[in-house]
Amino acid sequence: MCARVASQHMQLEIRRKRRTNRMLVAMVTIFIVCWLPLNLLLMTSESSDVVMKWKYFLFTFLITHVIAMSSVIYNPFLYAWMNENFKKEFQQVPQNDDIVCRNHRVPLLDDVDMASTGTKAYYTLCFKKRANFGDL
Repeated sequence: MCARVASQHMQLEIRRKRRTNRMLVAMVTIFIVCWLPLNLLLMTSESSDVVMKWKYFLFTFLITHVIAMSSVIYNPFLYAWMNENFKKEFQQVPQNDDIVCRNHRVPLLDDVDMASTGTKAYYTLCFKKRANFGDL
């Protein structure tokens, strides 16, 4: 019995490490694919003046630069796609219609300045629709 539990634990650990390795390989691959065009363009422009005089060099540089800089936006999507815990947590996030107002500053007294202090009085709403305040 104990050996079977240990074996299951080892299998889970191996599966977790494989998922992590796949995600890391995917992140590195995306990084290389995004940065390779810009680096190739810059290396060829350093070795040959013909490339710098090319009519579409600046446009090509702009496009390859944008692709290279866009590499940072793919990691969160990749992480969300490949990470099971992230998927589970994201599915538990309440939908927009479930939240009335969260940490939203709402003026009291119809946005009238308080005469004594010269400042507006505010309070913070933080509650869910159909939920009582004991659940917060």
